Amino acid sequence: MATPFANARGLLAALLATLALGMLAYFAWPCSQETADVPRLVLLLSIDTLRDDRVGPHGDGPSATPQLDKLATISRRFTQAHSPIPLTLPSHGSMLTGRYPVHHGSHDNGQALGDGTTLPERLRAAGWQTAGFVAAAVLHSRFGIARGFQDYDDGWATGASMQGVVQRSCREVNASVERWLKSSSEAPRFLFVHYFEPHRDYLPPAPFAERFEGDPYRGEVAYADDCAGALLAALAERDLLNDALVIVTSDHGEGLGDHDEVTHGLLTYESTQHVPLLIKSPRSIEGGTDERFVSLVDITPTVLAAVDLDVEEALDGIDLLSEAVAPPRTLWAESRLAIEWGATPPAAVYRDPLKYIDGARPELYDLRADPGETRNLFAERAEDAEALAVALRESGVVAAMHAPAEGAIDVQTREMLLALGYARAEEDAVVNAEPLDAKDIARAHYLYAGLKGTVAYQSKLAPDARNVRLIRRVEREASRLHDELPEVQALATLAADARRLLEQNSE
Repeated sequence: MATPFANARGLLAALLATLALGMLAYFAWPCSQETADVPRLVLLLSIDTLRDDRVGPHGDGPSATPQLDKLATISRRFTQAHSPIPLTLPSHGSMLTGRYPVHHGSHDNGQALGDGTTLPERLRAAGWQTAGFVAAAVLHSRFGIARGFQDYDDGWATGASMQGVVQRSCREVNASVERWLKSSSEAPRFLFVHYFEPHRDYLPPAPFAERFEGDPYRGEVAYADDCAGALLAALAERDLLNDALVIVTSDHGEGLGDHDEVTHGLLTYESTQHVPLLIKSPRSIEGGTDERFVSLVDITPTVLAAVDLDVEEALDGIDLLSEAVAPPRTLWAESRLAIEWGATPPAAVYRDPLKYIDGARPELYDLRADPGETRNLFAERAEDAEALAVALRESGVVAAMHAPAEGAIDVQTREMLLALGYARAEEDAVVNAEPLDAKDIARAHYLYAGLKGTVAYQSKLAPDARNVRLIRRVEREASRLHDELPEVQALATLAADARRLLEQNSE
């Protein structure tokens, strides 16, 4: 006779089975009893500038990411995934090579990837179709990110000059993907899709602007999430999704005012380094969480293991789906932008649960206890800080950040970066008499970026079309900033640029 406990277990098993079938029906993904050894489709979806803490419920409002929330129920969610660099091009370089910037050679937007085999090159050599669809000119093929892709859709960026449109919407990206799906063959496919939302400027379309009125960043998050749902649905309609390996992540987050960082690229706090990472295995019907410290460099090794491809040379990442127990890891992050301002660039090293940030004023945080990085433990845990500082010096990360870039960024690329909100010095890096920390110049840097964009725009107008009052305000604000940070020559240069516009306008 069955015991009540056995009956309860049977009811629970039946309930779980019903929920699993319901989940598949909810997603409209076809289900089969066969087991696929290797996925026939690998999808890597990168949603640019997406903070991990904006995925799922946030505050008292509704979730901005219902589609990703659904995907998470049948995926492994990595709760401590970190970007190696808060800039689009080099971060994607790490995703697609399995290497940190110190090894793939790109430390900045506009700086092309160096030599080294990419994930699409490896897959293409093994007979896979490889296609990439990007939403911003910062990932243009001229920067080496397209190596190995048979089809790489950046053609909407006008020619090789990078002028004209520098970004496109996620809906436009999806439309290009669907056209490719109709023409691609039945061979195994690797599909890299990049959305630029929620990168600034935050201009979500209806109904997302109205739904998240007052929080346009989350409005763009919701827009990107809706596009992600449409992309997954398009794959499901073609019976491609159930057997697919799906990876959804972001290249970096967004400051949104945390630690005085408005956007990203200058500092290495978790607001820009902590990114979402979801991995759905083929035929998965349930999800789970993984709390290990992991990095975007782990994506390439994970894909290669899933498709059963061996790699002879060592990569910086690991297979995240392996059942093997990995030894404790040390992860790296960097950003060299502060060098252009004469400040110490913040390199970071992670060793669970600690994070050490190098700089003129070093910092140490326990991310498990203090995820917001509000309590600097550098003084009270000096031995831990020193051990991580030594590891960072020996890694070569700091030396590589300070090494001169090979080849100057051309004028067209510089203008493209400025149009996307990345301020760049016109001349060599600023040299200050006293060392500054990157966080010392954060507020001034982001004011500078906005003012610089205004000067650049006004300079392209005919003198009689320029807004003289606006230019005068820019000149006064730049002069005031320079008074606050007299060591930073860029502010004086900006004031001089605005002053020249005033003089030209009066001629």
